[in-house]
Amino acid sequence: MSQTGKKGLAQYRSINEDDEETLALRGRRQRRSPVCIWGSFFALMTGTLVFIGATFALLAGFGFFSAPGDARGNETACELPNVRVNCIPEGGRSETEDVCLERGCCWAKEETPSCFYPKGFGYAVDGQPADTSTGKTVNLTRKTGQPSQYGGDIKTVRVDIFYETSYRLRVKLWDPRKKRYEVPLPTPEPQGQASNPLYKVSISREDSFSFTVQRTSASRDIFSTATGLILSSQYLQLTGILPSDNIYGLGEHAMDRFKLLTNNSVLTLFSRDQPPNPDKPGQNLYGVHPFYLCMEQDGSSHGVFLLNSNAMEIELGPLPSVTYRTIGGILDFYFFLGPSPEAVVQQYTEVIGRPFMPPYWSLGFHLCRWGYDTANNTLKVVERMRDSGIPQDTQWNDIDYMSEHLDFTYNTTTFAELPDLISNLHSHGQHYVLITDPGIGSTQPRGSYPPYDDGVTMGIFITNSTHQPIIGVVWPGEVAFPDFTNPHTQIYWDKFVSLFHSNISFDGLWIDMNEPSNFVPGSLDGCPNTSINNPPFLPGVYHEGLIDIFGIIKKTLCMSANQSASLHYNVHSLYGFSEANKTMRALEKVLGNRSLVISRSTFPGSGVFGGHWLGDNESKYRHMQNSITGILDFSLFGIPLVGADICGFSGSTTEELCTRWMQLGAFYPFSRNHNAIGEPAQDPAVFSNDSVASSRDVLLLRYRMLPFLYTLFHFAHVNGSTVARPLFFDPHSNIFCSSIRTHYFILILFLYSHSTVPIPLARFPKDQVTWDVDQQFMWGSAVLVTPVLVEGATSVEGYFPPGARWFNLRKGSEMTSSGHVALSAPLDTIPVHVRGGSIIALQEPNTTTTESRKNPFALLVALDDNQSGEGWLYWDDGETLATFETGTYSLLHFSVADGNLSSSVRHSGYTELDNAMLHLFTIYGLPSQPMSVALNNNPVPESDVEWNEDTKVLNVRVSLTDLNQPFTLTWKTSAY
Repeated sequence: MSQTGKKGLAQYRSINEDDEETLALRGRRQRRSPVCIWGSFFALMTGTLVFIGATFALLAGFGFFSAPGDARGNETACELPNVRVNCIPEGGRSETEDVCLERGCCWAKEETPSCFYPKGFGYAVDGQPADTSTGKTVNLTRKTGQPSQYGGDIKTVRVDIFYETSYRLRVKLWDPRKKRYEVPLPTPEPQGQASNPLYKVSISREDSFSFTVQRTSASRDIFSTATGLILSSQYLQLTGILPSDNIYGLGEHAMDRFKLLTNNSVLTLFSRDQPPNPDKPGQNLYGVHPFYLCMEQDGSSHGVFLLNSNAMEIELGPLPSVTYRTIGGILDFYFFLGPSPEAVVQQYTEVIGRPFMPPYWSLGFHLCRWGYDTANNTLKVVERMRDSGIPQDTQWNDIDYMSEHLDFTYNTTTFAELPDLISNLHSHGQHYVLITDPGIGSTQPRGSYPPYDDGVTMGIFITNSTHQPIIGVVWPGEVAFPDFTNPHTQIYWDKFVSLFHSNISFDGLWIDMNEPSNFVPGSLDGCPNTSINNPPFLPGVYHEGLIDIFGIIKKTLCMSANQSASLHYNVHSLYGFSEANKTMRALEKVLGNRSLVISRSTFPGSGVFGGHWLGDNESKYRHMQNSITGILDFSLFGIPLVGADICGFSGSTTEELCTRWMQLGAFYPFSRNHNAIGEPAQDPAVFSNDSVASSRDVLLLRYRMLPFLYTLFHFAHVNGSTVARPLFFDPHSNIFCSSIRTHYFILILFLYSHSTVPIPLARFPKDQVTWDVDQQFMWGSAVLVTPVLVEGATSVEGYFPPGARWFNLRKGSEMTSSGHVALSAPLDTIPVHVRGGSIIALQEPNTTTTESRKNPFALLVALDDNQSGEGWLYWDDGETLATFETGTYSLLHFSVADGNLSSSVRHSGYTELDNAMLHLFTIYGLPSQPMSVALNNNPVPESDVEWNEDTKVLNVRVSLTDLNQPFTLTWKTSAY
């Protein structure tokens, strides 16, 4: 053992009472004469004193008689473990040997961390684990002499283990003696104990309590807890050892890479009004998502979710390991066994809630800026877009439309024409969204601003320690904050959304500043000096503290503020989530149709009520690049409707940057161009003819693909599937024999015939190169996007997994090589490819979704090596609520094999599809020109069949109506 390793905590030992009794008995075995007794007594006493003195000296040298926090020297406890859990997580000036030893921890100066918990630190198992109807229960007792460093230790802990489903496990650590805050997120109730689970849980009592979750099929530990378990009043800590360092998720942060670093990186999670800064990748931003996905070395994957909404930090260690540190609530973990990454996300959203089904128009292109200044200026931009022929579905306004920045008002001078602007938009089949902030102005004369007066009367505002509305400062000046966890706030919010809509007929709401943001720390009156506002441990980044000198209250409310669900300390990071909930419910009542809510702050389950944009980014190539990471992160988080501000929010863009960003943004699930006040205009119609042509072309491609994108959102809504996804989610990143795929496909068709919802194919990605690809992404499993992200570049390298065919989406030419491939990408081009084995439903585009939906459909068929493929089309009216739930939709399955392309109508509840037309089949990847083509056994005239020998592309023009009826297109080639 090294010299540094010899220093540290001595294990807390007690004298063995049995040994004491044995010595006493031995002292009474012989009787001697009084002289001998007294002589022997003095000799014995002298020897005993010498022995005792030497013993005291020896034990003192080992720190045995030191205070519990200043113990030293037990070599066994302080041998360097595989995972070292930081005992001074706050770092800074506290990170010294003296502080370390006072905390009863081990010091090894040359190691990282230098101060770490000794072996066995934590809880002892009390009795035997007990079986329950849903799993197991284990009782724990805090080990004697091992206090945590932040006080208020929970002495008795209960561990409930729920075998909820074959693929989902829940482990909950809580205080059975005192009720503590738990996140009020509805989750599935366990229905007995799962049979044949994919996991096994083992409990260890060696040294201290620990548990291990193992994947049974591989006998692989996917999560094994380490020393240092702590549950105290305001500090909870648990460390897990992981099977792989391929970890993704844990947001919201500004990251250059999708895959997280496991170099003792610290990620803070606490909702905060903080623009993304890639130079500080662990800095906490607007949302909180304590969920990660881990790719195991054999291509299996699993996910872990901590259901906790208190401020926390998560440290990823090099073993690899993960350490959770949170300052409240309980430790409530969910484990999802996959085994495919897509299945993990589906299992996760089954717990937090499936994403909402967006209205069709929300998938079109959106345009906004802060600083149009007037309604007329806004209309001029809309007209410029129309004149340029650039698709646009929705126009937005930022806070400059308001009167004195007050919610539910508009400026009747500068925006007097706002009702006319909205009427103009609606008459052109377009839509309108405006911003609203949660802060309600509080200084207007009584009776002049009902949103504040009624809020006070109804008692729906967050209150301070004297139970008066807590007052902060945001754009209107002094404001109060609605408590969206209060059930009565729904009545209040419904009323004012409805009243405002009667004046301004908006189609959706953009909810901003809802971390909640506050321009003064805490409140205008300050915050009580308590441990709630100044917690003993403050999660931080790079040991700088959570939010500099004001700590946890900077840019937000006092943690001691009162809300219906709990103290703000507990529910702070739920503010945006709860506002999105109330806002979507209000909009659905007012509009009677689907609507759009885009929220800045999010939490697990926010996708049930709306989408998210990635916040106030900058007009820089680096921000464009790491927007892909943000899109992929939120796909994991169950919020598929996500996008970044195209061309950047702050700073001045350039024409080249904006052209490239428009190309990328055309493939964001939520596509919006937005910029800040005082910056030059950056709507795509403002640039040169070449740039305008590029933006027009790529947005028309998006609109052409909207039926496919809409279908992906249907599966997200029903199954929890991803829309935009990383390349390693694709099933063909696995070298996976076609006969196995065929058997899976047959199984899916059999299962689907008994259900209205497709059963997803289990995916086992083996190509580990894809695990690091984050400059490309996919729409579903069919479309691969490879954007140009570097200034001045006219080519880009993409990765194309072996084992699949890839075709240029526009031209149909096949990639002649796989792996890393250089692609030509002049300024007007973004490379987009379709994977062989895919069938994509398309529609002739127009400049709005309203007009596009009137146009004929087309099918793009990309054949795999076996001349086969499949795809889906989900179709409804695009706006009615709960069409899937009420059956007012149509769902078509397309399949092709050996020259036979057919549709199977799985559901035909949307009767408008009876009158729809399909006018074109485009087929990529045929081996040779067909000798004949027939539709429903009727030959297609040669004049309607077009063959390109260079690209091997077949176009078949038809006039097929009533898509609620099955059809078959057949062709014969020399191959079959």
